[in-house]
This record gives sequence, C-alpha cells and structure tokens, in this order.
Amino acid sequence: MNSPILFYLLAFLLIGSSLMVVLSKDIYRASFWLVGFFLFFAGLLLTLHAPFLALTEIIVYSGAIAVMIIFAVMLTGKYANFELSGYSIAGVLIAAIFIIEIMLIIKDVPEFKNFAFAFASGSNARAVGISLFSGYLFPFEITAILLLVALFGAVVLAKRRKQ
Repeated sequence: MNSPILFYLLAFLLIGSSLMVVLSKDIYRASFWLVGFFLFFAGLLLTLHAPFLALTEIIVYSGAIAVMIIFAVMLTGKYANFELSGYSIAGVLIAAIFIIEIMLIIKDVPEFKNFAFAFASGSNARAVGISLFSGYLFPFEITAILLLVALFGAVVLAKRRKQ
C-alpha cells in the first residue's frame, strides 16, 4: 500500500472533504463530510504503513466522535443554513497562510525530511495497549466517564429546549 498515486488521491479527497466541512451551508451535511475526512485520513495513514493509527482513527473519530456530533445535531433539531460572510473568507485566507507557513517550517526541519524511520521497528500497538491499561488506566476511565456525562448533559439540554 505504498502507491504514490493512491496517496495523492487520498490527499486530494482529504483536502476536498475538509473544504466541504468548512464551506458547507448545512451543518448536518458538514458533519457527514467530517466523517469522510476521518475515513480519508485513515486511508492516508494506511498508505504510510501505520495500521494501528488508521484503525484507531476509524474507531475513535469516525465511529465515536463524528457519530456523537451527528446525534447532537439531530437532537438539537437546528439545521441552520450558514452564509459565508467577510469573516469566513478572512478565516479561510488566514488558514491558508498558516498552512503555507507550517509547510515552509517543516521543509527546513531535517527530522521531517524522511519520517519513514518512525515506522521501521513495526507496530507498537501492544506496547500502547499495555501502557494504556496499566499505567494510564485511571485517566482512561475518567475520560470515558467525562464523555458519557457530556453526552447525557447534551441530551438533557436538548430535551429541556423542546419542552
């Protein structure tokens, strides 16, 4: 899976879906474009020989975060259409300038010229799992409880507004 054509195709689709997230006038459709963005990013990670990160991207972001965003939009019932204003266009220009600056900085850093060394030793999914469920079990559980409470809070707030 190290085809440059596949990499550039996924990168093009990633940029297109991210632009559709920002420029979409319907928040419901923007959330679906966000799911596409997460999936294309996972595909890019697969082309970079990082299967653990790709599966984590699919499970955590596409499977959980994006679905939670879609449910939040559906629960609130506000499918507002957004118009581009002068602030939005200025924000896009500032973001483009920021991305160009980041690319110029990364170009001059020698560690980023060849990042294949990071994946040379193979997957470290086992080490991440052991570390997560041994040394970081308490913060992991606290994060899960915090996300669950936030979801319940969003449901309560959405129900309260409808009544």
